[in-house]
Amino acid sequence: MKNRITVMPEKRNMEAATGENLLQVLRAGGFFVDASCGGNGSCGKCKVLVDGEEKLACRTTVDRDMVVALPQEAAHILTHSSTPAAPGDGGLCLAFDIGTTTVAGYLLNAQTGRELACGSQLNPQISYGADVISRIQHALNGRMEELTGAIRNCVAELTNALCEQAGVGPHQIDAVSMVGNPAMQQLFLGISPENLAQIPFAPVLTQAKTVKAADHIPVLENARLLIVPDVSGFVGADTLACVLATGLHEAEELTLLVDIGTNGEMVLGNKHRMAACSTAAGPALEGANIQFGMRGQTGAIDHVRWENGQLRCSVIGGGEAVGICGSGLIDAVAAALDAGLINERGRIQNDDHRISLTDRIYLTQEDIRQVQLAKGAIAAGIELLAAHLGVTLQDIQRVYLAGAFGTFMNPSSACRIGLLPSVLEDKILAVGNAAGGGAKILAGTGRAVDTAQALVGQMKFVELAAAPQFQGSFARNMRFSASESYWCQKALTLGFSKAMPLDVATLQPRQDVRDMCAADRCGAYGKNWTCPPHCGSLADCEKKMRTFSRGILLQTVGKTEKAIDTKAYRRTEAEHLRQFHAFCDQIRKAFPNALCLGSGGCRICEKCAFPEPCRFPEKACSSMEGYGLFVAQVCRDNGCEYHYGEKTVTYTACVLF
Repeated sequence: MKNRITVMPEKRNMEAATGENLLQVLRAGGFFVDASCGGNGSCGKCKVLVDGEEKLACRTTVDRDMVVALPQEAAHILTHSSTPAAPGDGGLCLAFDIGTTTVAGYLLNAQTGRELACGSQLNPQISYGADVISRIQHALNGRMEELTGAIRNCVAELTNALCEQAGVGPHQIDAVSMVGNPAMQQLFLGISPENLAQIPFAPVLTQAKTVKAADHIPVLENARLLIVPDVSGFVGADTLACVLATGLHEAEELTLLVDIGTNGEMVLGNKHRMAACSTAAGPALEGANIQFGMRGQTGAIDHVRWENGQLRCSVIGGGEAVGICGSGLIDAVAAALDAGLINERGRIQNDDHRISLTDRIYLTQEDIRQVQLAKGAIAAGIELLAAHLGVTLQDIQRVYLAGAFGTFMNPSSACRIGLLPSVLEDKILAVGNAAGGGAKILAGTGRAVDTAQALVGQMKFVELAAAPQFQGSFARNMRFSASESYWCQKALTLGFSKAMPLDVATLQPRQDVRDMCAADRCGAYGKNWTCPPHCGSLADCEKKMRTFSRGILLQTVGKTEKAIDTKAYRRTEAEHLRQFHAFCDQIRKAFPNALCLGSGGCRICEKCAFPEPCRFPEKACSSMEGYGLFVAQVCRDNGCEYHYGEKTVTYTACVLF
């Protein structure tokens, strides 16, 4: 028996037999429905209205005439690349970056390198699953034509839209470049992905070549389609495009390129050598497999911070939150770690095992687990690439983050949770849609195609699953750093000689220390806002310190040439102050009310504004002695040396948070 399915808001009618699955009916009709789990009923994303009642399309059977209303989403898809196309050869050309989640397209004047139009769409194949593996399985189970047809229709629609935007006809296009991971390329070209489902996962597309574009995109009747080669079965043309766009292959500096999407592709190297790997980051960082996960669109929580004892969220569009996207997820986990809501093993530390972000939106224990799996895999991949090249993480001089997630993600949060090594935080640069930027370069000039082919031979693929140390590295990187451990490592990265956790209970203000301040040997007593008596009474200082539960003890140790070496003292003090102020700036981003107690009083200004108001109250720092702390005793009570032998000088500070 045939039933009429009316799809809104298009008001399009289709026929479906009784007993057919609604999701499959919608797919066959060319309608995009988000089904991150591939239609298994586990993700809860394929919500539609059936005769006004919300249902999961994958769990709905056609049993009558139906009116089906599809959700109207307006995803924020990144098309911008920090690398513009350079003048090349030829006339009008198109460049496409086919991602697992999104598709970006560009129309260019190849002769001038000028971009005439750009646009994007969600990849309609997401109805068959958010990850590559799900789509490969669907293709091998008889749905190859559907998957190929879906992505070709998407590219054709983008082609028409770009041409209309630029006021040209599709018949005027001379060349088209297409980049994507190996699975996306093969599905577009109609090549079975069977090779990607079995060992040794060998790539099919190993040579650059051109074919008639009309065989795949009929509207492009006069264009040639450039097929860009793959490095391996899981490092594809999109990674080569990222390398071209960032110039990594021409760099002297040891550079790490990270493209985090549904898969995580990484390249480490420079002009002399390169190694690449791919790791299954999973779709969690793009919102899938997360209870309230969603893409970066209106209503998504995109950033979270821990402030004044609670988690505070920002929402795209400024309205009420309806979910959380990848950048917000990373921020939320980082903030929850700093707040002590999650322990090192990832366990949520409350009875209901939820982390509330708003009245309605929360993170579950399984959400945290998904983040751990993703960040463990990516961090392990970076470690193994470094090991393969025989370098340390500290040797890496530059980090490029490519893709939408890398662009909108807070690097501090990524380092806080261990997604990226904390020693690299100050070296990170977001480069936008580098794959799209590389696709534009490839479309515009034949020289870039030759370069891409050469890179296939130069780039060493590291098979993570075959590396004996991968499982250990993966398991270790799934853990989180305790807050004190993370900030100690951060301090060492900034150059401190020593950084260690401080037991706040050991801080005992002493009157004799305040009496030494009152003797005014430094000339600051009563003349500096951060010194006694203006920093508060001894009781006030003790009360303030008792409001904190965690602390870090920081030391800078310098060498002297003689017993009394004034130059060495000043040099070490200046180094200590520089590191201390940098550390205070960073920890206050996570803990705005952190109490920073330095060595020798505040040095933000050359001369304190006293008695005029403090110029920089948000940066001002009192000294440990100003708070009545006997530094030698604090060091002893926390198992830390105070003096490191002859011909050394030590400056000590602490931060409570």
